[in-house]
Amino acid sequence: MGDAGEKASMRRVLGSPPRLLDDRARPVSPVSIAEFVRAGSSEQETGVRTDLGRWLSKIAPRRKSMKRSSTHAASWIGGAAVVLFILTTGGQPWLVRMLGSYAYFFPPVIIAVFLALNWRARSRLYLAHPPSLVAQGFCGQCGYSLLDLLPAEDNCIVCPECGAAWRKERLTWAWWSSPRDVSRPAPPSRPFRFVFYPRESEAPDAAGRLVPAITPSMVQDCAESSQGNDGAHWRSIWAELRPIGRLGRAVTSIVTAATAIVLSVSGALGLWPAMTMASIVLGALVSALGVAFAFALWRGDLYMVREDVVRVLTQHELCPSCAQQLTRVVDDEHVVACSHCGSTWLLPAANKS
Repeated sequence: MGDAGEKASMRRVLGSPPRLLDDRARPVSPVSIAEFVRAGSSEQETGVRTDLGRWLSKIAPRRKSMKRSSTHAASWIGGAAVVLFILTTGGQPWLVRMLGSYAYFFPPVIIAVFLALNWRARSRLYLAHPPSLVAQGFCGQCGYSLLDLLPAEDNCIVCPECGAAWRKERLTWAWWSSPRDVSRPAPPSRPFRFVFYPRESEAPDAAGRLVPAITPSMVQDCAESSQGNDGAHWRSIWAELRPIGRLGRAVTSIVTAATAIVLSVSGALGLWPAMTMASIVLGALVSALGVAFAFALWRGDLYMVREDVVRVLTQHELCPSCAQQLTRVVDDEHVVACSHCGSTWLLPAANKS
């Protein structure tokens, strides 16, 4: 697994888009997610392809390596909607003078079409992710099943369909021998959390496979809800994560609370004529909401990133994808596969002190 990982398959040349290479350093052109899903030959394989395609379609907009030129066509529609919106606003809008009141229907219609097409065509607009496909037993270029294929002398499995080669070690969660359902901590639903980070996240494991990732909010929820030894363990993990970004959260919380109080008091006193806060009650309500929001910022996980969670969880020998215990093989730094979800992680050297 020395050369395994996303960097081995996705190498960026200065001034050019990402180059996708197989494990023999040959260029590959992955199929679209939709093409990959349609290629199933059995009920079990089709189900795995559907689940993997749904997961990749969900995270694809956040991954530059999964985009292609046709993906940017959607932005043209959004740009046209903005231009039409400008042409239908103002004192004497040009488009309204030409088309009359019908001009006002153009921006919302185009925006609705843009959202509908983006949702329906997402799996066609984005490419499959090679390491994620190979990890589950599919060719990273054409999506062909690697079932019953033997590795060559260099330990690479060569796809008979397209000739792409992938190291056998990458098949960590082959579709024909692994369960489809994997239990993971559920993302907690808390007020204001959605303002900053999504409830779910993904991370590349040691083999480059994109897997669901434990978020800081999940760690906090486990620390506050778990009991016994598990609770103590999670609280120690949260205690290591908690100081990360503490200064930034403190400054953001203070500025947020102070801004809400100053604006509400100013509005109540009539210092802002454009504001409608003409009553002390409304001003006090806005101040209370601002303070509550600031408190949620301070208590939350703002300025923590997934890399922090991966680092701390692997130090505690827990899987950053499903939170299950990882089995250490040697005391030195090495890669270990999670027996629960199949993701692979680099464990740091054991602390012998």
